[in-house]
Amino acid sequence: MFHRSLVVVALATLVSACGGGGATSSQTSFATPTPTPVPTSTPFAGPQYLYVAKTSPPSGIMQYALPLTASSMPNFTLPFDNVRSLAFDASGDLAAADSTGHVKFFPPPLSATSTPAVSFNTGTGFAGIAAFNGAGDLFVTAANGVNVFAHPFTSASTPSAFITAPSIRSSFALAFDAAQNLYVAADTGKMSLLVFAPPYSGTPVITPGVDVVTPYESIAVSANQVIAPALHLPGRVDVYGLPLTAASTPNAAIESGSGGINGPNSVALDAAGNLYVMNTGNGSVTVYSLPIPTGGGLPTVTLQMPAGTFNFWGIAVGR
Repeated sequence: MFHRSLVVVALATLVSACGGGGATSSQTSFATPTPTPVPTSTPFAGPQYLYVAKTSPPSGIMQYALPLTASSMPNFTLPFDNVRSLAFDASGDLAAADSTGHVKFFPPPLSATSTPAVSFNTGTGFAGIAAFNGAGDLFVTAANGVNVFAHPFTSASTPSAFITAPSIRSSFALAFDAAQNLYVAADTGKMSLLVFAPPYSGTPVITPGVDVVTPYESIAVSANQVIAPALHLPGRVDVYGLPLTAASTPNAAIESGSGGINGPNSVALDAAGNLYVMNTGNGSVTVYSLPIPTGGGLPTVTLQMPAGTFNFWGIAVGR
């Protein structure tokens, strides 16, 4: 039913490659003689930055100092081809996933010359949308569920678990709240949010399906809201109140026009209570104060990217 974007096509490839997903799926790892573990990282003290993944040439991951302003310029760009997802763990390690099924891990502090401490191939044509839990394990959307990669990661890492529910047709995005509940945006006939409580093996809470032309390809969870962008131009950003129940539907939305939304595909939160929305329709990042009011939010800052650089995929806030 969706006019599916690259994520949807990629997930179809993932289904074919993995036979529907699962911890026992065949995986293709790098041909290295000895798997290299990620060094144990320590909490990284320092300011937060916004990272924006740019997929059009010259592609890479741009770092912006916070607070963001309308005239902010990137501090540097870390070269990275076809990046599709960014995620940070509590220690400031960055996981960057590309469109060919690879995930690379960069320890802090990041710079234009950072090199990955380790990388592995998920065994699919697409690495999916990723997020870390509090323990440092990596959760990645995979076909009709979520693959879990336990840390420490090596060049031969394969899924240690698979999380799913009978109603999931395709999974598109995921995030954690402070209590380590797992939120998954999935096609259940329409677009629903599913909430799995740790250890993620029980029956999830499933919200009623919402009609969207394109799926939620990113979600963010604040202390009292779930924020989910629907890309189809001009698009909108749906907002759900917490806690989610089997009756929850969006109770607010950030729209185009005065709301500043134009083809949103990625969202991220910072520690100061700000929401960042990547708008691929006009190549901008809009910033909103949380919580988003019922009538929708108005941007406090709009950062316009240079003309012609609208091909962005993924944003994250990290160290």
